[in-house]
Amino acid sequence: MPAPLRGSSLTDWGGIPTQAGYNMARRNLLTREERERLFLPRTDHFSIIRNYTLTVEDLDIIGKRRGPVNRLGIAAHLALLRHPGFGLRTNSDIPDAILNYLSAQLGVAPGTYGAYGQRPQTRTDHSSIAADYLGLRPFTRADVAHAIELAARAAMRSDRGETIARSLMDNLKAERSILPLPDTLERAGLAGRARARKRAASEIVAELGGSTLELLDALLINDPALGMTPLAWLRDMPGSPSTKNMNALLKRLRFIRDLGIEPAISLATTGFRFGQFVREGSVAPPFLLADYSHNRRRATLAAAVVNLEVKLADAAILMFERLIGGLFTRAKRGQERRYQDTAPSVGKLMRLFGATIAALDMAEETGGDPLVLVDEMVGWHRLMAARPHVDALADLAQEDTLVLATERYATLRRFSRNFLDTFTFKASGSGTNLLSALDLLKQANGSWGTQLPANPPMPFSNRHWSKLIMEGGKVSRPRYETAVLATLRDKLRAGDVWVEGTRAYQRFDAYLLPRKAAQSAISELPINVNSGEYLAHKSAELDRRLRHFAHQLRTGRLPGVTLVREKLKVVPLQAATPPEAEALDRKLDALLPRGIDMPVVVLTGNGDPTLAVQAMKAGAADFLAKPVEKAALLGAIDRGFSWLESIARRASEQADALSKAARLTQRERAVLRGISRGYPNSLIADELGVTSRTVELHRASLMIKLNAQSLPDLLRIAFAVDLHESTENGHP
Repeated sequence: MPAPLRGSSLTDWGGIPTQAGYNMARRNLLTREERERLFLPRTDHFSIIRNYTLTVEDLDIIGKRRGPVNRLGIAAHLALLRHPGFGLRTNSDIPDAILNYLSAQLGVAPGTYGAYGQRPQTRTDHSSIAADYLGLRPFTRADVAHAIELAARAAMRSDRGETIARSLMDNLKAERSILPLPDTLERAGLAGRARARKRAASEIVAELGGSTLELLDALLINDPALGMTPLAWLRDMPGSPSTKNMNALLKRLRFIRDLGIEPAISLATTGFRFGQFVREGSVAPPFLLADYSHNRRRATLAAAVVNLEVKLADAAILMFERLIGGLFTRAKRGQERRYQDTAPSVGKLMRLFGATIAALDMAEETGGDPLVLVDEMVGWHRLMAARPHVDALADLAQEDTLVLATERYATLRRFSRNFLDTFTFKASGSGTNLLSALDLLKQANGSWGTQLPANPPMPFSNRHWSKLIMEGGKVSRPRYETAVLATLRDKLRAGDVWVEGTRAYQRFDAYLLPRKAAQSAISELPINVNSGEYLAHKSAELDRRLRHFAHQLRTGRLPGVTLVREKLKVVPLQAATPPEAEALDRKLDALLPRGIDMPVVVLTGNGDPTLAVQAMKAGAADFLAKPVEKAALLGAIDRGFSWLESIARRASEQADALSKAARLTQRERAVLRGISRGYPNSLIADELGVTSRTVELHRASLMIKLNAQSLPDLLRIAFAVDLHESTENGHP
């Protein structure tokens, strides 16, 4: 907002006169900046037009006044009663920007306003006339209580002073009341906010029984067994995944549930006010809460307990996920370590297997006795000695992680029973089979020595698990329980199973907007959300554009595009490099070191053929596009070292390349020339006047004749014979 001119200080509008006075006053609802935004007339161009443009009716009542001074004065009253709503008070003025705009509409000089209101009664009379015309009534002392209530209603939804004051002003205007002094508004806002806090606390406490209130008060009393207050103990949630910490979380969760505070208590007051109590109860130390008034303390503790229950439930389920995941991760790592430990044995067995195959192959070639040759070349005793190792490797390969994870079943049992008893899981569709399995485990946990039925629910996505569980014709309780809990973990992570009373594991629908809110949001979208109408519109638009394209094509108005034998032919765009870029390229090239004969392997995520050509032209030893196999990368590095060790061999390779190229036909040379320039098959086909399929056949022939395993091999041969610079066949 532009700097206010005359008549736009806080002093003029009933505000606090000085910054020092502002700082020394009682607690304020608003900052100085907020007071200026709310209470001072806005003097920017658009605000003046929007708020202070006079209507025909305004001009009619203004015209009834005598003289330009009175007409401009009553116009000022009308303008300031509309916005900000205080009117033109005694000893106050109007900003020059607004005065000039009003004067222009009335056709009077702004300077005439200086003579207005020399008699105080004139201002008073004009103020009454303007208020009667606008249907406004003055704010009296009797309205203060109502203003405080209006502020309290606003404060139930927000604690921000500006929001409360703006809502109070809007409501008073809607009730056709002239706004009181800003200081009165601010006092009413402060009183309303205090009333809202007390009202919210009373609403929450009213939902609690006497025994629950006593339990809440006890949360702030130091417990010798805990070494701290119960509230501090509840807040001290362990985080690292372990069975001890899991049971500690579940113990805290059961403690909170024993308090008997239902989560629905959050509906006793507005969501904002309950959230304020939650935030306060999450950080305020117990000794500070103990000094609160009864209702405030108990409401804060109740909100904190409800929030802690949700946080503890989320933390316990998350720790469950990590513990179950850790069982299978450790099992998999153990399996991998055993694989690594058997690597030497595998090597020996493979060599033994290879020697056996060689003996059998020789027997087939010579017609000899296979058994005799195997005995002579390998030895039966060696084969028989290797049999246990082969069986062990086969068993290791077939070993399932479920079996390995079950080896830690004792760890799982330390918390699984408490965990299943603490939560009620819900699911729909395919998840109901898992719920049946969980109920079965709960029943088995509740009765000592209870055996699982012969055909328990098998809610496993891994079908092999069912066979492992039933191995030997009897249900394996450790494997079954481990598999069920692992499936529960996966379903919780996927959202197929949910737990009410949590924040991170709710039913998926709970994260969506309510139906009414969604409909309201959809109605505000700048697109047509009716799928049928949208598709019809887009279909018509596509049809129109295609007809326009066909017309342009028939009349030859599409540069570089023609229709040849019912096929669309598009002339490729030629690369156009700006002169500045060419100059920069030469400068950068000049900065590169010279005389360093080192092999370079280019490894990039951009496998574009043009980039490959540029890299090979620049002298790269090889060009690999990600993702790349380990063997290919090691092979490229080996070739680079070989290239470094035998630079002289490149002359021989060039001679070999020339020899191979001599066997090429003219058409194959032309295709190779196009490949070396980085052209795609379609462009090479256009230049040669053939189809892309013909170019593909020539490329396949080139790979065979030149014994090239990849595009870099092909390019290496092309650059060796300098086909791309040859002018033998009339190509540049």
